[in-house]
Amino acid sequence: MSDSPESAVPTVRACFVISQIGSEGSEERAHADKVLEFIIRPVLEVEPFCYEVTRADTISDPGMVSSQVITSVLDADLVVADLTGHNPNAFYELALRHMANKPAIHMIERGEKIPFDNQDVRTAFYSLWDPKTIEQSKRDLKEFASAIDQGGYTVSNPVTTARGVQRLDQSADDGDRLMGQLVRRLGVLEKKLDGSAERQGRFELSREGKWMRDWPYKRGIHARVIEVLDNGDNSQTVLYEDGTERIQYEED
Repeated sequence: MSDSPESAVPTVRACFVISQIGSEGSEERAHADKVLEFIIRPVLEVEPFCYEVTRADTISDPGMVSSQVITSVLDADLVVADLTGHNPNAFYELALRHMANKPAIHMIERGEKIPFDNQDVRTAFYSLWDPKTIEQSKRDLKEFASAIDQGGYTVSNPVTTARGVQRLDQSADDGDRLMGQLVRRLGVLEKKLDGSAERQGRFELSREGKWMRDWPYKRGIHARVIEVLDNGDNSQTVLYEDGTERIQYEED
C-alpha cells in the first residue's frame, strides 16, 4: 500500500491584493511593496493559510483595471484591500468584491481616515515606520483570516447590509419592516453624529483665532492643495483635490 502524497500537501488558495500601486520607482510602489512583503505575504503565504498572493501589477499595467484584474477580484478565495491613499481603482475593485458577497479583509495606514461606507468593517491598521505596529498588523491579519476560515463565517460589508435592509423592507412581516426602518434611521443618525463631530473639531480650532496649517493631515486627509481663495477678512479658503476644503486664518 503506497502513501498518498496529495494528502500531505496543503491546498494552495488564491489571495488577491487590492491597493494603490503606482508606477515603477514611485513612492506609491515602494509603499505597496513593503506592505505586501512585510505584512501580507509573511502571514498568508504560510500555513495554516497557504494562499498564493498576487497583485494587479503582476497581471496588468499599473493604473488599469483590466478584465484579468476584475476576474481576480471576483474569483479569488480571499481579497486583502489596502485602502491607504484612497485610490479610486482600489475602491472600484473593492466594490466589485463586495457585490460578489465574498470575503475581503480591509487594511489602512494609521492616521488615514477610513471611508465612511467602510467605517463599520473590521480593519487592520498598520504603520511601516514602527516595528511594533507591523507585528500587531500581522497578528490582526492572521486573526481576520482565521475567522474567515471558520465554519459559519458570514460576509458583512456595506452591500450585504443594504441588501439585508432591502429584504426587511420587502418582508410581509410588520416586525421585519419596522426593523428595516430602524436600521435606516440609525444609519442616518450615525452620519449626523459624524458630521457634528467634524464641525465641532473645526470650531475648536477656529475659535482660537487661527487654523492649524496641518489640520487636514491630522484629520487623516492626504490631498494636494489645488487653490487658495482670499476671503477678504484675514482668512483664506484652502481647496483640496479630493473636494474637501478648510478655512485658514492668518496667524496673529
